[in-house]
Amino acid sequence: MAYGPFSANKIQIGAETTAGTAVAADIVWRGPATSIVDERVIMRPGAEESVGLLVPTDRAYVAQLLARCSFPETEATYEHLPHILAAGIKNASPSGAGPYTYSYSPGTSSANTIKTYTIETGNAIADDAYEMEYAFVESFTLTGRVGESWKVSANWVGRQSTATNLTGALSLAAVEEILFQKTKLYIDATGGTIGTTQKTGVLLEASVTVNTGIQPVFAADGNLYFASHKVTVPTLEFNITLELDGTSGVVETERAIHASQAVRLIRLITTGTNSREFTLDIAGKYDSVGAYQNSNGNTTVQLSGRAVYSSTDSLYFTFEIDNNLTALP
Repeated sequence: MAYGPFSANKIQIGAETTAGTAVAADIVWRGPATSIVDERVIMRPGAEESVGLLVPTDRAYVAQLLARCSFPETEATYEHLPHILAAGIKNASPSGAGPYTYSYSPGTSSANTIKTYTIETGNAIADDAYEMEYAFVESFTLTGRVGESWKVSANWVGRQSTATNLTGALSLAAVEEILFQKTKLYIDATGGTIGTTQKTGVLLEASVTVNTGIQPVFAADGNLYFASHKVTVPTLEFNITLELDGTSGVVETERAIHASQAVRLIRLITTGTNSREFTLDIAGKYDSVGAYQNSNGNTTVQLSGRAVYSSTDSLYFTFEIDNNLTALP
């Protein structure tokens, strides 16, 4: 008997040419494994019908098909993070010629086209594998702290869970982690130039959570799975943890901005090797400036807020990744 140890589990993904038409995977997702969850809706009228028995009958039927897969938190890389962004914000075509720049911004007046994927999960030894087609990202979170890489987790939704065989003979892609300690924080006033004023020696942690606003559309059209998807309002919430600094320091300045509710232009930029780069630009407003926290004897404060569309700056939020991939595999 061949048992399936946890280390033999894996996630594999493949970009679809036509949304909803399943494809063989061509990428092994480099991170902790999970499995597709079958969320079909089962109705059980046998529990309610009165047919002369004192017990429920076995009558049941499937009314709707749906599947989900939550990618556990793992190191964000310049090579794999773009798949999350392509399936949750925009199917971006690269510009440049080594490095190649992939830019992801929500559509402000019309919906973006996203890239859909077929996701496979299973065990490479035990005979248990499933796939879901028409997969896209509902939400994702990026978290970084000093001494670590940026980490990413994502929640995907797809049409249905179907038994399959894992696509074999896939090589592990070479990836480079986006190291948080190489991140620079810039905060500037609205109407200015984003990325001008660096806040040095204070950034300890940061996180962003994006709800993509992409939703499945169910309709009576001959199938139990969703017919299409729609794009509703995306949101981005951020938390930035800073060490309390001296006179007219960053925390003191941003407290005043929170009180006035002025827009701030926030840039987090991380540089890797061989021209790799990760940039997040946000036009944001603060929801709160937190109380003092004790961090290894140091005083820290968390700035929390959300992205807002600034017509003055023509900015809501933008993720940009420079890597050496001519196209996403």
